[in-house]
Amino acid sequence: MVDIPQILSESDLLENTTIGYCNQLLVKTMQPETPSEENITDDMRFGRYVPLKLLGKGAMGRVYLSLDPVLQRSVAVKVISLDDNIDSESRKSFIDRFTLEARASAQLNHQSIVTVFDAGEQDGFPWIAFEFVDGESLEDLLKREPLIDLERVRSILYDIGSALKVAHNAKIVHRDVKPANILIEKKTGIAKLSDFGVIKAPFSMATQEGMTLGSPGYMSPEQIDGTGVDCRSDLFSLGIIFYQMITGVHPFIRETLQQTLYATLMGEYTPIRQLRNDSSSDTEKLVAKMLKVSRDERVGSTEEFLDLLAKCTIGSPGTKGFFKSGSVIVKTFQPVIDIIKKNDSIITSTVRNKTVKLVVDKSTTTVKKAFTAAFVVLKSVPVRNIAYSRRVQRLIGALVLIILVVSSGYYLYDNYFSLHKKDTAVLRELAARDGHKGTPSQLITKCRTLIERNELNDAQEIAEALIRIKRYAAHAHVLNSIIELKDKDGNDAVREIDEGKKLRGFRRAFGKERELYKSALRDYLINEEIDRKMVDCIVYSLHMGHENCFRVWVDDKAYWLRWNSVNILQEVGQKVDMVNVYILDLKYAGSMRVRIRAANKLAEIKDKRAINALEEVARRGFSDPIVSVAAQSALDEIRK
Repeated sequence: MVDIPQILSESDLLENTTIGYCNQLLVKTMQPETPSEENITDDMRFGRYVPLKLLGKGAMGRVYLSLDPVLQRSVAVKVISLDDNIDSESRKSFIDRFTLEARASAQLNHQSIVTVFDAGEQDGFPWIAFEFVDGESLEDLLKREPLIDLERVRSILYDIGSALKVAHNAKIVHRDVKPANILIEKKTGIAKLSDFGVIKAPFSMATQEGMTLGSPGYMSPEQIDGTGVDCRSDLFSLGIIFYQMITGVHPFIRETLQQTLYATLMGEYTPIRQLRNDSSSDTEKLVAKMLKVSRDERVGSTEEFLDLLAKCTIGSPGTKGFFKSGSVIVKTFQPVIDIIKKNDSIITSTVRNKTVKLVVDKSTTTVKKAFTAAFVVLKSVPVRNIAYSRRVQRLIGALVLIILVVSSGYYLYDNYFSLHKKDTAVLRELAARDGHKGTPSQLITKCRTLIERNELNDAQEIAEALIRIKRYAAHAHVLNSIIELKDKDGNDAVREIDEGKKLRGFRRAFGKERELYKSALRDYLINEEIDRKMVDCIVYSLHMGHENCFRVWVDDKAYWLRWNSVNILQEVGQKVDMVNVYILDLKYAGSMRVRIRAANKLAEIKDKRAINALEEVARRGFSDPIVSVAAQSALDEIRK
């Protein structure tokens, strides 16, 4: 294990590092403090709710067991009570998240989500009235029973998975799924999800991208990085809880906060079956898929999780506690694909009752087969020699020459100089509708200018009109592909390139727009990882003379421009100096995971050119603690 300086004790890590301290209060409903610790007066009210007992308190709020005198039922009232020393910005941020929690919870209706009954203000401080859950938190259950009964594990996971499904369908990501926020009702055994105080929701302004919110031991890698989160972040947290209920230990908790975050980012944990051999391989595979560091490799949705849960057994055959599907594991076998080797092709021709056969090797192209067959057939046809006089020969030659000249002239005029009536109609329509006047050549120049000025709508109107003019269609498709790149629509850009490649003159048009295309492509590649279709499209452009620009972009500080260029060059078999790429990752990448990976890769390569960059990052210390430790570890490895 990498030795990282300790800045937080394990108890602090487990108990006190969540962003919203008050969000932990509701889960302590079965650990009431004595009323004498809080002066509850006879006239104290929260709206119509009468407080009876203090259930829990923290630095930023309190939770009271209260009575609803109208409906005669018990409720839990959560009230903000902020310390006077808290600055105004922090106070506003917390109140915003508190209000957000009320709004989010009120939108969700499910038996496994703690219900919000009411909300209001008391002496300037907001309060929320929740359903009172008579039971205990999963955190308390794990303290009492580190190894939970296997059938109960399945039940809890199904309840919380179903609750998350409702939240995710409402475009709400919880972002703080942990045992302390899961309540288990005593009578029914139903598990309920609480505390939506740090959610990401469509109406949320309190939780912006780039903020790290949640509880360290249960945060997903993307939360630690401060990058965007989605439903897969909640499934990662649920995977940690799954692991903890099965094994009795947390997969990532280490001695210090830095070590915990590092282990989470690197996905370092002990496989389940090494800790509990009566668990099934299905369980280990499901948990492993939920705990993938890359969210693209993770379980993709709550629907998928619930489906996998239903098909999986939690214990090995012969042990107690099966998932909902019982002990029968339905296995789907992939059909076997027979590879049929094609025989050599035989071309047969019959001429004057004479059969001519030609065997062509199967590796021969279709075009070669056709020409070869034609040659064999013509060769077999007897041709009579016809004698002509010299005058007749000259006359025939002159006629052939005239025909060739006239037909060539007409072809050139028709295809390169004239406009058909339908083409002029297109130009008149464009001028009348959008005010773009001129010849096709002038319109191409105008379209190019509009693209450079980022007036994409007007540019596209011209390009779409020119596509209807056969002679300029290829050039118009090139311009349209550039417009789509500028508009960050890679799929449509690929479609325009594919359509244009079918037309005559596309390569020439592509060459004329090379610089404009390169500029638009750079702006597109800098934003995100490109997909397979886009890679294929760009590889085609390498044949148009764009290879040098990708070699320049490999050394760019922009992460996705750099890595997209690396992938494109490697796709066509070009060598890339990966040491320099990883050095740039280490120094400039915004993601902590990427910087750690770069340090580890440089340690594997052991190239001394990386020493200066690693030393620079290692000196960052507490400004970048986890990465600085990884850099120092890489330095030690290189210097061995």
